[in-house]
Amino acid sequence: AQARIKQAETQELSQLGARLRNEDLTPGQLITELKNFPHFQHLLDLDFALGKDFTIGVHTRQVLDQFEGQKGHYDLAGVQTHLRQIKGFENFEAERFMKVVLAFHDIGKGEAVRQGKDQHAVTVPILKEAMAKMGFPEEQIRLAANLVDNDLLGEWQVGRRHSVTEVRGALRGLAQDSGIPMRDYLVMQKLFYISDASSYEPIRANFMEADGNGKLHFKENNTDTLLTSIGEQHGQVAGLTAGL
Repeated sequence: AQARIKQAETQELSQLGARLRNEDLTPGQLITELKNFPHFQHLLDLDFALGKDFTIGVHTRQVLDQFEGQKGHYDLAGVQTHLRQIKGFENFEAERFMKVVLAFHDIGKGEAVRQGKDQHAVTVPILKEAMAKMGFPEEQIRLAANLVDNDLLGEWQVGRRHSVTEVRGALRGLAQDSGIPMRDYLVMQKLFYISDASSYEPIRANFMEADGNGKLHFKENNTDTLLTSIGEQHGQVAGLTAGL
């Protein structure tokens, strides 16, 4: 009986994966679809550790909402065009891919807190298994895991990391491990980070501001300073920072 249940769930996840790659689901629709699976519903309903009734699902919805508001300021179309030349990314849909990554980016956090484990150690295996069952190619799953399994931009922004050489090298390593150009990796990593960070209302209100086009930036923008330094090192500031 358990085997039949797992087989049915795998088939349903495969069907959901096809929908996510071919349809533009709203944040609410995406969360609802995930909650149709009891295991995901349990994980999304766990507390986020920021107060009662603030769950992983609530936070995830807020991140997806921020993504919807910020995605137009990032060159996802260019990323999609570039990556479709690479094996495993032939049918890559950048915006839909990012929604899946963000939907799972904290999926294991509540369970990790309960078990006293690092959140990424719980989240990343769930992300990988779910995306595999959804039918995503191995190359895209590796990219998703790399985007989730680091906080390089956040640690640099708040001053927990101080070596630009170290952070630059780590980001380059993640891009290389993902098998994609550095510029395209950085577009997705920054959009991931901004969507997540700006979902916290106190951070957005006290430390961020929108420019004339509505694009969010940190008031003390260590993140963009870092990305500019990466572009300077490569001798192509415009190429690396355009769309970031």
